[in-house]
Amino acid sequence: MNTKISTILTHNLKPGMILAEDLTYNGVKLINKNSSLTENNIKKILELYPYSLVSVQNSKDIQGEEEENKSYEEICKNVEKNLSQLETQTEDMFKQVNHNLKPDINKLRNISEKIITQMKDYGVIIKNIIDYSKIDEVLYRHSVNVTLLSTMIGKWLNLNSRDLTLLTYSAILHDIGKTKLPKEIAHKISGFTPEEEVLFKTHSVRGYKLLEDVTYIDSSVKYGVLMHHERLDGSGYPFKLKENKIHDFSKIIAVADTFDTLTHDGKNRCSLYVLEDIWNLSFSKLDPKYCSIFLNYIMDYYTGETVLLNNGSSGKILKMDSNNITKPLLLVDSEFLDLSKEKDLYIEKFI
Repeated sequence: MNTKISTILTHNLKPGMILAEDLTYNGVKLINKNSSLTENNIKKILELYPYSLVSVQNSKDIQGEEEENKSYEEICKNVEKNLSQLETQTEDMFKQVNHNLKPDINKLRNISEKIITQMKDYGVIIKNIIDYSKIDEVLYRHSVNVTLLSTMIGKWLNLNSRDLTLLTYSAILHDIGKTKLPKEIAHKISGFTPEEEVLFKTHSVRGYKLLEDVTYIDSSVKYGVLMHHERLDGSGYPFKLKENKIHDFSKIIAVADTFDTLTHDGKNRCSLYVLEDIWNLSFSKLDPKYCSIFLNYIMDYYTGETVLLNNGSSGKILKMDSNNITKPLLLVDSEFLDLSKEKDLYIEKFI
């Protein structure tokens, strides 16, 4: 038996374990280093960090440590397995529509129920969305990612059960119109020729027309599909609608769609810069209410993550500021480092 420092998932914490580092939330210290955990403070940790990693020191054998690490790995594998299944189900439904069949309501309901009731490991899901690098058949995984993010926003907004389900339906189907485009355009992310861009921008209307006469799909779902590329300043498409002329589902989906699209635009930027883009767009194109909800919650999942700086050093994120997202407060070599005060230092990537 040896005393070791291990990094474990928060839901594996047990009373009596001793923290190997201070535990903070939004820059406020919650529990001191070397504190022995109790049931009450474990409950508090789980409320704030349901699927995050913390360092603890406790007496245990090597097998126990391996089991804890395996537990986190198993959760990641299970999330990827579920996402792959959702991607396959979405692909099947889209291909049915491509063969001039109406969306299968049972498949739509099954995908929605799984996302709403089973996909709750948000920290792992967000990491998966950010890290996922498969580029072929991008349409289906993108649709799943946007649905997961839209559903998260819906839950953070405390939407009632019916509205949350309808929002999820709309997010699943938001790109259904791409089934009527040539595959090389439907699965493209960027780099369109002018002619391709004109054709690409027809997908929201095509999607609406595919659903227009489907009586078992609520009109709010259809409007979410039709308007998800409209923007508050009137710069969107297909109708250049503004402000309250745009359906709320479309505004929510637009935030999720923008985040996933910019995350996988081929520029390989640190995802903090994508969050900064969302924040900047909230002043003109994206709804500030939904952007604020999205950013405030998703930044919590970045707290505690380890990042690599351009000078080669690494640090842990302690506190983030929505007004300066790419310049958080870090802990580097047991010292605080406020990147907002460092002109020449910046985050390159998460590690």
